[in-house]
Amino acid sequence: MKEQLSGVLRAIHAKELPVSFDELFADCYDYEEHRFTTQETSVLDYKEHLPYNDPNYVYGLLKLIVAFHNTYGGLIIFGVRDSDLKAVGVKESLDIEKFNALLTDFFGVSEELLRNDYPVGPPEEGRKIVVLLIPKRTKKSPARLLRDVASLKKGSIFLRDRHQAIRADERHLPLLFSSRTAFEDPTPTGPVAIHVSMPPSPATMQQFISRSDLSLKLWEWFTFGKNPRQYLSGAGGSGKSTLAHEFAAILAVTAEDLVLTNGGTLDYIVYVSAKETEFNVTTATEQPFVLRQFSSAEELFTQILVHSGLHTTSAVNGMTTEEKLDALEETFDSFNGFIVIDDIDTLSRAGIDTGEEELFYLSSKSKKITKILYTLRNDASFARNASISVPGLELDKEFPQFVDACCAMFQVPPPEAEYEKEIIKESSALPLLVETIIGLRKSSSNYAQALRDFKDRGGEAARKYLYQREYDKLKSGGKSRQVLAALVEYGGSLDFDALSTVVSATPEQTREAITDTVSVFLKVRNVEGVGTLYELSQSAIPFIRTASQGLAYYGAVKRAVEQYRTSTAKSTPAEAVTIIKMEELVKSRRYDDVVVIARGIGSADPLQVNPRFMAALGRAYVQATIPDYTAARDLFQKAMNFGHSDIFMMRAWYHAERNTGYRFREAADVCQLVISGAKFSNRHKSEFYSKLGDCLSSIAKGSLGESPESRVRILGQAVIAYVRAMHSIDDGEGLDRSKTVEWLQRATSSLFQTCRADFSGFFDLLAEAARDGVDLSKDASQVIAAPLYQLAKSGDLGLLKQAQGRLKGVIALLRRVSRQKQLLGLDVFCIEAEAVLRSLELQIIAVESRRRSN
Repeated sequence: MKEQLSGVLRAIHAKELPVSFDELFADCYDYEEHRFTTQETSVLDYKEHLPYNDPNYVYGLLKLIVAFHNTYGGLIIFGVRDSDLKAVGVKESLDIEKFNALLTDFFGVSEELLRNDYPVGPPEEGRKIVVLLIPKRTKKSPARLLRDVASLKKGSIFLRDRHQAIRADERHLPLLFSSRTAFEDPTPTGPVAIHVSMPPSPATMQQFISRSDLSLKLWEWFTFGKNPRQYLSGAGGSGKSTLAHEFAAILAVTAEDLVLTNGGTLDYIVYVSAKETEFNVTTATEQPFVLRQFSSAEELFTQILVHSGLHTTSAVNGMTTEEKLDALEETFDSFNGFIVIDDIDTLSRAGIDTGEEELFYLSSKSKKITKILYTLRNDASFARNASISVPGLELDKEFPQFVDACCAMFQVPPPEAEYEKEIIKESSALPLLVETIIGLRKSSSNYAQALRDFKDRGGEAARKYLYQREYDKLKSGGKSRQVLAALVEYGGSLDFDALSTVVSATPEQTREAITDTVSVFLKVRNVEGVGTLYELSQSAIPFIRTASQGLAYYGAVKRAVEQYRTSTAKSTPAEAVTIIKMEELVKSRRYDDVVVIARGIGSADPLQVNPRFMAALGRAYVQATIPDYTAARDLFQKAMNFGHSDIFMMRAWYHAERNTGYRFREAADVCQLVISGAKFSNRHKSEFYSKLGDCLSSIAKGSLGESPESRVRILGQAVIAYVRAMHSIDDGEGLDRSKTVEWLQRATSSLFQTCRADFSGFFDLLAEAARDGVDLSKDASQVIAAPLYQLAKSGDLGLLKQAQGRLKGVIALLRRVSRQKQLLGLDVFCIEAEAVLRSLELQIIAVESRRRSN
């Protein structure tokens, strides 16, 4: 292949197109047939037409150009028919300056594209092939898209992979950051000798789940960064050590192609760890880390010298500290190296010198290149320009891949979509907690139970492993622990002033407490119209609750929070006037006027924390000309935290969730708040049982990709919700039930279409409701019996017999419950069911008779 492309490769390498067609294409062109003989490759692409005014063609061409540039460079030849590579030529010209400008504008590439035209065919036709030369990227970071363009996303890096221009992912990074000389050097020098000393990966899973964005930052620092050290910082269990190990392992196998900024290659790779303990997800226990290699700066220096392969253990053990530093200086001056130092904060937490400054000084002034990568918990605030934060798993790609790998490792089924969301919520997408939850599924009957176990005792050890160290570091005399205790007791979000008020702190003390806790325990939200709010990370809440209860002043914090709730729930006469005016405007449907009034109220005004004000403003946001559901639900949640709720607020809250078209589960949660609320009437509970049935029906409708069992369970819950809605109001209340009956019919029809004769699970739900005293109305009995009668008309003998067997069991179950609870409506339904059973028996006889006669 290289022989055929010799002219092409010379042109790319020289960054110059020859005047002669023969010099460029003699080895890959058939002059008799006027066609090219080489298919598209990593450095060659054909186009039949020049780009006209089709923007999609132009964007696609830009993607191809930058892909060539990022990889080996290349040629694009216009005027070649794709089907047979015949040189048909073009008559138009290519505006090279336009593409140079677009390349700079969209990708920040300053290298100039080159163009030359070569005549083809009879001269009188004026046809030519247009050749565009894209130079290979020099020693710079890969060019990436600077903004969204059509379907291309900002930040994307493209490369040429054989005949395609594709978006780069983690597996392509070693190539992109290599010397990319595969098409240039005809005499390879052979493998590069490199000494590698690394322990086994700290990960419990064999499969590494790509952390592409983080890996890209590591590659850019290692290849082009001027700072000799870098920190991977983040919460415990976020995957810092695994990421560092994987990066070092990839460097080890790709060292041959990596050319450092000094023109050399790596001579050694060392990975050492100060980690004291690790968490065993299989046994759900914290255990000593048996591969710990150092516990002081001097031991660290020893480990680097020994594992770099240049000194024996006995020789190093005989050195003084100064001699070890001299030996490190000589090593750094003589060889290019990469060193990973894992869990360095184990030393700093204990007040032990880490040796970081000595290593930084030696690596900064060394004659060769030494790059040092540290991992540590929390934020590397002392080195903000040399740290990479490792968050939880990215939700669109990393989290699903990690879950699949965990399920394969533990040999458990994958979680359904509803439980995936719950896992994300409870784990904050931290790999260790995700792994723990899925590990609990192995000893649980389903993910609901696994999550319950995790919230209770099953996840306690993992949470302690992740958070205890960081909690212990908080100053006992500061306000950090009080802030955490106040937030867990409050159960929601608080702003800066509210936190200062509750914990009796000065602004400086509150600011210090937030700084100390924000990277591990706190989440920060900026809500338009409200300001910055602080709340606990969901995964940290159980740990903080347990830890806070052991504080000597926890009782005082509880009283302060309760006093805050009470004081902010009261209204002054002036406040009451404003609130009443807002409520009257809501009743008059002048929602935008309410929003205008609220915007004129200062952020520090006590009205902002008045729950009636929150409820009225939230209702206005839901119904405003331009609704703001996010702000509305936040206000409703805050009002609830203050103990305020009324049916108008709950209806608006429901619609704020339901109207999004996808937050059906959140809308169902709002329904449950009304259903379980002691202050709401049966009439209102009936209304929200109907709304709950609608939410569950919508959830089932949106889960067509789920298992039939899952859909049956959700549809069954929807039917029961409608049954409860009809039960919650007396016949004497004079309410029109026709709509509820109609909704019940739809849900019941969908249920039986899905489950057919496998309906036992639904009737178990009905029996459970009956044990709570829920009886069937006449309408509900008829609706539920209707699809059973329809089943009895089937000509499928197997289906009929299955329905017959299941229905016998259902009748026996419901009869028992009916006798226990004395439910007349359920008795009537059992009579209907027995009539269905007789119809089934007759249909079975008829079908069997027809079969015998045939």
